[in-house]
Amino acid sequence: MTGVYLNVGVPTVNVDGIDCVVQTATATQIVCTLGSRLALPAEVSFKVIIGSIRAITKANFRYVLRWSDHRTWGTDLSPVNDDLVYVPKGMHLLVDQSTPILKGIIVENGTIEFSD
Repeated sequence: MTGVYLNVGVPTVNVDGIDCVVQTATATQIVCTLGSRLALPAEVSFKVIIGSIRAITKANFRYVLRWSDHRTWGTDLSPVNDDLVYVPKGMHLLVDQSTPILKGIIVENGTIEFSD
């Protein structure tokens, strides 16, 4: 996350009740690693504390599932050539690797982002 005055105290970050372990923190950026969760919530609470003061957050937090992570697909296998891929409502899919040639992609009010 980015902002200003992020170094006026020790930062703590909590996303939907799960601590996000701060890796680095500067005056303008906090980088943290979020622990795992069993299911994706419908709504996400995002809390950042700098010292003892709650930070004002303007951006929303969202869970993003990576194409390259087999857990995204619920099996040990990612999609293969001629598969039909379904992105359900509320799912945010990050395409972070080359994909097979698919038969199609159905997106039901979810989102697909492509990384460089």
